[in-house]
Amino acid sequence: MEPIDPESVKTEFAKLVSTQKLVAILMLVLGFAFILSLFAASDLAILIFIALIVLGVYSNLRWRCPECGQWFGRRFFFLENCPRCGVELR
Repeated sequence: MEPIDPESVKTEFAKLVSTQKLVAILMLVLGFAFILSLFAASDLAILIFIALIVLGVYSNLRWRCPECGQWFGRRFFFLENCPRCGVELR
């Protein structure tokens, strides 16, 4: 893999963080909709549950270093450098 410009890595990481925040908000809204659909005995509960799973998988697959592709794991707010390649992310 060819090294990426440090500013480009920071820009890609900022985009990644904003996407992760958007996915988290969407999952929160879908979680509330799922709970409401369970109480309402709606047929939408299964579809909402599947959407939550798909969003969770999507989020985990995208949460990687823009430079080396290493998965960040559960680290989110305090991530300054990649644990594998050490590239500066912020």
